Amino acid sequence: MSKLETNTIDTISGSTTLTLGGTNANAITIPSGVTLTNNGTQAGLTLSDNILFNTASKGIYLGVTSATASNLLDDYEEGTFTPAFTGTTGAPSGVTYFTRNGRYIKIGRQVSVSMWLDLQSWSSGPTGTAIIAGLPFAAANVSEGYHAFHIGYTSGFSSTNAPQTGFIQANTTTILLYKNSTSDARDNLASDVQASSMTGIEAIIISGTYFTG
Repeated sequence: MSKLETNTIDTISGSTTLTLGGTNANAITIPSGVTLTNNGTQAGLTLSDNILFNTASKGIYLGVTSATASNLLDDYEEGTFTPAFTGTTGAPSGVTYFTRNGRYIKIGRQVSVSMWLDLQSWSSGPTGTAIIAGLPFAAANVSEGYHAFHIGYTSGFSSTNAPQTGFIQANTTTILLYKNSTSDARDNLASDVQASSMTGIEAIIISGTYFTG
């Protein structure tokens, strides 16, 4: 059997090569999943199009032979987002950026992001703790801990207000920026970066990984 266009198959065995669908075929529905077995010579499934699941709760299970939830790959995304400098108690106005880029990859619940923000000017600055807002997904609402971010570059901040790290709080889409508590580089990274001390010419390159709910 080389081609099957309209028949329904309940069982197939042996060494026959089965091609499902012809040149004008529509999608093929397999109601109970696909099990791949290595017969000692060749095993696998070759597809020329995407795999689509009919409900959001279905996906691909990795490394197991049964439906174990922690092994379910139920989402993969790549995209862009628009981050912004702001403050915990007040946002800036009249803001202009030279550069304002954000990219993300989401695999299951894990989100990896990278951002580059380069301010040109603003009419009035933010207040409170300096934050970066606009992450593509909210962090998981957990109490065990926050997710830290890595800062690779900054410019335009004063010597006493330059951020050195940041973290995203539970159930938010914002990164709080922090610096050393004193001028001693060995001191705790536990002091807020003051939004009111920013002048509107700051730049930052920052990246990190966190988990959604």
